[in-house]
Amino acid sequence: MITHAGKILFPEDGITKQELADYYEFVAPLMLPHLERRPVTLERYPSGIGRKGFWQKDVSRAFPAWLERVEVPKKGGTLHYPLINDTRSLLWMANQNTISPHVWASRAPKLFYPDVCVFDLDPADEDPARLRDAALALRTLLGELGLASWLKTSGSKGFNIVVPLDRSAYGGMVSHFAHAAGAVLVKRHPDHLTQEFSKVDRC
Repeated sequence: MITHAGKILFPEDGITKQELADYYEFVAPLMLPHLERRPVTLERYPSGIGRKGFWQKDVSRAFPAWLERVEVPKKGGTLHYPLINDTRSLLWMANQNTISPHVWASRAPKLFYPDVCVFDLDPADEDPARLRDAALALRTLLGELGLASWLKTSGSKGFNIVVPLDRSAYGGMVSHFAHAAGAVLVKRHPDHLTQEFSKVDRC
């Protein structure tokens, strides 16, 4: 059941919370395989996307007992992340005013052994040709290494390039590989690519 179903979450388009839930339910057969057994961080907007939202990882208190979750260690304790494994859980997520679910690159119970390596291409400007060229350059490099990859366009402006993994490599090893591959790309295309995290440092 969706509470406050008429709440406007997208003011410019008049899209309500119920309509968001209906959309999640419609895409559930396609969406759930990508979410299943992955810890999820909720990006929640209780007043709609026109107001400041917040991120939530822990669902250890005041959440339904039926909601599956996984315990993850952190410094000084643990967090209990939700697992969105079925349509009921997906609708629960919508009822929390969750616009964007952010998932781990790994699945329970092997939380520290990713099944995907994700390269995040985040453009500093609005030039789609440069973004396309960067994606093709990365695909070329991965192909040279004998690695399959696919494009994921769920971001606001950038692309994710995703490489499937067999879950035999520890997360730190995967991060090291991704950073090294990025360094090779920057060396090949120094005038167009950078590994600077902050956009103000990309020049």
